Amino acid sequence: MSAEFPHDKEAAIASVTDDTPALQNYELFAHSVQIYDHMVGVVHYSYRATVQPGGAPPVAVTGKWTEVYLRQNNDWKMIAVSGRPNPSPQEHPPNADAAT
Repeated sequence: MSAEFPHDKEAAIASVTDDTPALQNYELFAHSVQIYDHMVGVVHYSYRATVQPGGAPPVAVTGKWTEVYLRQNNDWKMIAVSGRPNPSPQEHPPNADAAT
């Protein structure tokens, strides 16, 4: 998510192969689902999940995503997605932005 440019197809496939942490459970929370002219759908949601990296203890993660779909021949095709995990407390400690 912090790369300068979007990744390509090969990088996307690699991100969901055997090297990724095992997904133990998840919840999705829809915030907005909009359909425009019966052709374009935009979905905003957040998630909470527990993942387990190989050999490490489980980790709770949360984040937000937006997905855009285009209807073609009665099928919805994802055409764009954007989002990211929320920063962990170590990445953004409380009051890190507060002036001292």
